[in-house]
Amino acid sequence: MNKLFPIVLALLFFSCDEDNPVVSDTTAPTVTITYPANDATLSAQTTILVNIVDDSDIASVVFLVNGSEVFTDIEFPYEYSWDVCALTEENATILVNAADSAGNVGVSQLLAYSVICGGDNSVAQNVYGCTDNTACNFNPDATIFDNSCFYALDWEDECGVCDLVPSNDNSICTDFFSILITDETANNLGYEGNPQNYSNCNSIFCESNRSGDFPNIPDCMTIGSVYPNPGGPTLNIEIAVTNNSYIFLYIIDSDFNTVKILNQQALPSGYYSYTWNGTNQDGSVLESGYYRAVLSNNISECYHNIKLQAE
Repeated sequence: MNKLFPIVLALLFFSCDEDNPVVSDTTAPTVTITYPANDATLSAQTTILVNIVDDSDIASVVFLVNGSEVFTDIEFPYEYSWDVCALTEENATILVNAADSAGNVGVSQLLAYSVICGGDNSVAQNVYGCTDNTACNFNPDATIFDNSCFYALDWEDECGVCDLVPSNDNSICTDFFSILITDETANNLGYEGNPQNYSNCNSIFCESNRSGDFPNIPDCMTIGSVYPNPGGPTLNIEIAVTNNSYIFLYIIDSDFNTVKILNQQALPSGYYSYTWNGTNQDGSVLESGYYRAVLSNNISECYHNIKLQAE
């Protein structure tokens, strides 16, 4: 009997295997991207949601953006928080692979999306234009230089003023020595030099709307006042801006060299005051002499002469 016992056990073992054979898992997971829908337009942080069906445990879920692996998830729910605005492309694809514990891999359908972002995370756009901020037609939105830049001197305008009108008489342009004299509170005290040449800006500081229905919205772009003038080392420059323009306010010397940039960004309509401390862009103190404040909105420019009295 003792000799027969191992044989009986062996027969029972093989009998059980035949009745309950071990079945290996060869079925890959079914992977479906449930959000966002195919062909959707995305413009902000988006969570990619995935549904996975399989008989075995899921070992890993891999998310691919434009063919590159960006994230691996190993815990349910399987999802990926996607910063779409970090892309530099206007179109993107998502593919998801899921592997189960048996080593089978399932693949989702390839979904495609359009990406349109704004603000600081704006997707790079191919905008052709003039990329030189010293040109009359500088386009701050341009990303590709198209050789379209033109300059004041191209129009024989030695003022550095982009009025787009060719002129053979630049006497007013080269007259840096005529100024409107003002005190510390912007009161006009008279003129030095030719009263007609101290500025080519609108002489009225957009007064028409100050007492109208919209007193804080100018109806023109202009340099309203520079004071005190002569003055230094600190001078105040008042400007008016309309139509939410991209504004370039800078100081040039009598050789038409830009020595200081005071503003180079878009400004909402309104009145603004800037302080120039008589220094150049590097912070070095400039010599006493005649300078010019120039205000541009990429469509037109105007200037106002300044007599700096450095300490």
